[in-house]
Amino acid sequence: MKIEDHEALDLLAACRQAEPEVVELALAVALAVRVEQPLLRSARLRLCPRLDAGAETGLWFSSLVSSSSASAFVIDHEILAHLREELRQRPQSWLRMARNIVADAHAQEADSLRLEEEIIWLSVRDGAFAAPEIDRRLRSAVKAMVNGPDQGLEVARWANRALLSLPETALQTESAALLAVGTASRLKTNSRNTDWGSLSDLPQGADWLVPRGSTVAPTGIGVRLRLGDYNKSIADFDGSLSMHPKDPWALYLRGIDKIRLGKTSEGQADMAAATALSPPIADEFKRHGMTP
Repeated sequence: MKIEDHEALDLLAACRQAEPEVVELALAVALAVRVEQPLLRSARLRLCPRLDAGAETGLWFSSLVSSSSASAFVIDHEILAHLREELRQRPQSWLRMARNIVADAHAQEADSLRLEEEIIWLSVRDGAFAAPEIDRRLRSAVKAMVNGPDQGLEVARWANRALLSLPETALQTESAALLAVGTASRLKTNSRNTDWGSLSDLPQGADWLVPRGSTVAPTGIGVRLRLGDYNKSIADFDGSLSMHPKDPWALYLRGIDKIRLGKTSEGQADMAAATALSPPIADEFKRHGMTP
């Protein structure tokens, strides 16, 4: 089950009291999107040298983790948001070392993963002041999206996941909105991570990023859902579903909105309808940390 924002604080407090070493190690790897064993070991030895190897196992199997495999794990994005806020209180030398550990561990990973982690780093280091630089970095992904159909799809698949968990500073940039619309047009789904959800809402001169003949259903739920603006998010979904009534993404996310507003039976009905249309959808959203 997804960890809500208020639950994340309680969970962190309980974990810090019961297993402070787990939270300390989680902070050391909080700049990473995904944590593999070599990264975890390096972070423990260089940033938390007093901790023994048991802390690695403790974190890997802790309640802070939303998904894991034999080779890597992902910390819940609500937990990460609080951990990254805490990181801003750490000395710059410690933060720089944490960033270097992640960058070194993922030096051979895909450009998209390294871009995502660079954006996280900028957001932690500079806060809201990072917005112009983050926008510039994301603009490179927007440009890559139109370099050809194959590369465009590759970028869209990355953005479809990343835009659900990027820092709020990044989500508020124009480039994030452009990525969301470009993603929707390529994956034939709703642009659920931006307040610019239709071609008519695009910034002037930006229609070049949409493939010829594509249309994008208007919805702005991604940011609104993440910020807890559930009533507006539901209204967005209602409009989208009036045009695309069998869109499982819109149905499922509207169900989440309704459940979080206390409309449990209505929300469960939406989620059941979405699951009937796309059986794997619950697992897919769970991987993104998007559950009631």
